[in-house]
Amino acid sequence: MQKKDRKLIYKPYAKGKALSKQMPRRAVRIMLLILITAIFYLFTGQILVMVGGFLRIILSAIILVLVMGFFYYEGAVHGEEDVGLGEIVLSRSSEGQESTLDEQANCYNPLKGFVSVAVGILPFFIMAVVFAMITQKQVYKLGVLPSWLTAFQRHRDIEIALNYYNQSVSMGLEGVLRIIIRMLLFPFVHFFGADNASNMFLMERLSPLLICVAPLGYAVGYLSGPKRRASVHGDIAEGKKRQRVKTLREIKKRRQGSEGNRIV
Repeated sequence: MQKKDRKLIYKPYAKGKALSKQMPRRAVRIMLLILITAIFYLFTGQILVMVGGFLRIILSAIILVLVMGFFYYEGAVHGEEDVGLGEIVLSRSSEGQESTLDEQANCYNPLKGFVSVAVGILPFFIMAVVFAMITQKQVYKLGVLPSWLTAFQRHRDIEIALNYYNQSVSMGLEGVLRIIIRMLLFPFVHFFGADNASNMFLMERLSPLLICVAPLGYAVGYLSGPKRRASVHGDIAEGKKRQRVKTLREIKKRRQGSEGNRIV
């Protein structure tokens, strides 16, 4: 049996502004969600390390989709709330009542989701841009010599040559940003291949774009606000219709019962 489509009832609503006082709060919320997802990536990454090959890529894709879905749901809820506020503001206006300027600005605007995302990811985007500009392809660098070569360092003729291999590499801005960016883009690390230096270098160059992928789910979800609100009105109308049908059936049964008693 084919499932019946949900009824959608669109009602007019007042349109707000893309920039409003609630936007900074939502931008901060998006920023916190990005940090939470980075921590989530950190924990799930420990599990993915134990999985190899194609399965790791599939699991990384699933994790990325889940995170995008989380952002989508967050945006959809806010979009529905703003449409509901727009309906209230428009209803007040038709009744001759005034709403505050903040309420009018907080109503639904299709650009509001994108603006909130843009402001929310701005700190991470700036870091990604800086990192993309200074990053270099990672190659093997000098490190600690094996312990069995320590004895040869006592010979003055080869001490200078061996000391060359003991040069330490300090953690600079590039290294710090690499850790942060890779935490934010953990699923993409598996897509590009952590063992392939060329692919990782390409990912780091594209990091300003990749860092926007998951948060954009919020903006897309926000656009679904009018449809979600219409679905709510449709459910309310369907509920009232079912209640009305149920009431009519009960009245009909009572009438039939009373008529039967009269005949008897």
